[in-house]
Amino acid sequence: MLSESEPPAAAANLPSATPPPPSSDEDFFSSVSVASTSSTSSPSTPIPSPPQPHPEVPISWPEDGTLTLAWVTNLMLAFDWSSKNLAPTELPSVLPVAVFDRLILTGSKILHKEPNCVHIDSELGLGKDSRVIVVGDVHGQLHDVLFLLRDAGFPSDDRFFVFNGDYVDRGAWGLETFLTLLAWKVFMPNRVFLLRGNHESKYCTSVYGFEKEVLAKYADSGKHVYRKCLGCFEGLPLASIIGDNVYTAHGGIFRSIAVTPAKRAKGKKNRKIVSNPDVTALSLGSMEELLKARRSVLDPPWEGTNLIPGDVLWSDPSMKPGLSPNKERGIGLLWGPDCTEDFLKKLNLKVGLLPYLYTHGVLCSSHHHFLLVKMSIEAILSGKAEDSFGISSLGSSSQLGGHTKREHWSLSSCNTSGINQLQAHEFRHNYTGGSSVAGKPEYFPEITDEPLEINLLLIIRSHEGPDAREKREGMEGMDQGYTIDHEVQSGKLITVFSAPDYPQFQATKDRYRNKGAYIILEPPNFDIPVYRSFEAVTPRPKVNPYYDFEDCIDSDEELDLASMAT
Repeated sequence: MLSESEPPAAAANLPSATPPPPSSDEDFFSSVSVASTSSTSSPSTPIPSPPQPHPEVPISWPEDGTLTLAWVTNLMLAFDWSSKNLAPTELPSVLPVAVFDRLILTGSKILHKEPNCVHIDSELGLGKDSRVIVVGDVHGQLHDVLFLLRDAGFPSDDRFFVFNGDYVDRGAWGLETFLTLLAWKVFMPNRVFLLRGNHESKYCTSVYGFEKEVLAKYADSGKHVYRKCLGCFEGLPLASIIGDNVYTAHGGIFRSIAVTPAKRAKGKKNRKIVSNPDVTALSLGSMEELLKARRSVLDPPWEGTNLIPGDVLWSDPSMKPGLSPNKERGIGLLWGPDCTEDFLKKLNLKVGLLPYLYTHGVLCSSHHHFLLVKMSIEAILSGKAEDSFGISSLGSSSQLGGHTKREHWSLSSCNTSGINQLQAHEFRHNYTGGSSVAGKPEYFPEITDEPLEINLLLIIRSHEGPDAREKREGMEGMDQGYTIDHEVQSGKLITVFSAPDYPQFQATKDRYRNKGAYIILEPPNFDIPVYRSFEAVTPRPKVNPYYDFEDCIDSDEELDLASMAT
């Protein structure tokens, strides 16, 4: 297994770093060994084959609404089988629209409840026997994703997965790929984490094939299926922190949003907040700003005050020092090694209650200290707290911290008499969801005596394939599926790309033939990456592309902002 200290070029020389991929005609559930995650791991065990040799189709939704391992693996088998034996237009005979609706609705509800940055730690069961698999772009390459899941081992109590986005576009099976991963999310919501990529947007899916793919496969119901997918995309979180030491996001880091109050007429209560247009004033953003960003947008804005989602999804590293606008893409940032160092240091802090309260809509201020009202949470949620504690209800919020159409409350003028309060730093994020008080979801975490400590040592991002890296001066190529882009005093910046032989449709005979890769993070600190490179599954089933890949602009020039704005 390739260790983190070895350069990417060494991967090809290590047999264990490049597992032999199966033929696309091979049953991906055949008994094979799970990839060993370290040289000291216990002997690998085979993944058992399902009892049936062929999928049970059409797929039906479980009567009790609860997904099982058998249901998810049958879905995978059905998608694999249909891609080889049926025309794309026959997909509804495998996954009826009604079943799609149940899956997408259930998954969307889970995703929209998650914060902008999910925290994967001991509160979720991350422990001494756990491993975290970080996966980069997969771009609708279904058979490679199925192989990756088999090679890494399916999600389990001790095996977490973080997917860094870009599930769709370019590849011919974007819908099946996304729904496969969404099914795993529904089945194991605290073990599988799906982050958003720049291609999970209306603009990209309308240009790079996903919209046409869905319309072709579901015909008269295609527009409905596509709209439901877009709504689900809006709920995908932007980033994750793993074991307090690793930050992952699709594109990378983000700016601080400098805001200034506009002049207003005397007596007017409202103030217009505008962003500082001076790009020379760019500075790195904070965790508080990330958690407050409004992620529920079809296309991340490239101007205005809500720029953080666009930064997280579209930014790229550079070898040139400094932080600057990403002019090549027209959105996001370019950042140098100095910014990687600064970002790692900036987030090496104890994160208090304030960002969580902003994200989940409850805020209390007293003498410049942000406090959590520990007592009478039920009263707050039921709307009965105003009379007792002077809490003013702000009513329905259209967007707050990525969550839509939820009530939130302001405690800024609360009467603190008789209330048991706890200072912000005496808090730890433990999102559970699911329970409710007076019909409202329970978003409040447990309170403990321990602060939430973040000590970042790694940034893992994705976003750049071999075609994009080919044009990036000073940046290493994506031949092995990963690169170590910055090595600084505080840690490393890594790019991982999980779509081998990408893109699926290439205009020239000389293909990139890159390997895909995923990263394994192991205890105790989950901060030493183990890289696993793999070849593409071949031959791929024959299928026509859903976009004009010959005349399509390259992936490093993806945004036509004028088109996105209309």
